[in-house]
Amino acid sequence: MESLLSISMALIFSSLGFLHVYWGLGGQWGFAAALPQTTTGVRVLNPGPFECWVVALGLFGFAALALAKGGFLQLPLKAMWGCWAMRSLVLIFGLRALGDFHYVGFFKTVKGTLFAGLDTAYYSPLCLVLSIMAAILSWKC
Repeated sequence: MESLLSISMALIFSSLGFLHVYWGLGGQWGFAAALPQTTTGVRVLNPGPFECWVVALGLFGFAALALAKGGFLQLPLKAMWGCWAMRSLVLIFGLRALGDFHYVGFFKTVKGTLFAGLDTAYYSPLCLVLSIMAAILSWKC
């Protein structure tokens, strides 16, 4: 089971990482739908290429961590640091699923925008699933 979770997480993180690389190179497909908006349609965040690349690197790092927890990859970390890193993913994605109580997450108050609909249907549930998967992988630490 750990192998399946590890590979699944790595595939999800890598796919999201490549999407951020695409945006970092100037691609526009899906970009507007991935950013929270006010009720008037104004974006709350306006990331540039640098921010996209930073997020991409982080996502690829999360993918490597997942593969390491599944035994598919050796990272130059002590086992304890790998465990704490995986536990931090539980927190990061769990908090993202809950949201900021305004623009993102299950408990957002701004609704009716393109992002809000996609966040409720896809983004927040995915974050919750990633948090649960990370919790399972970090259980034996």
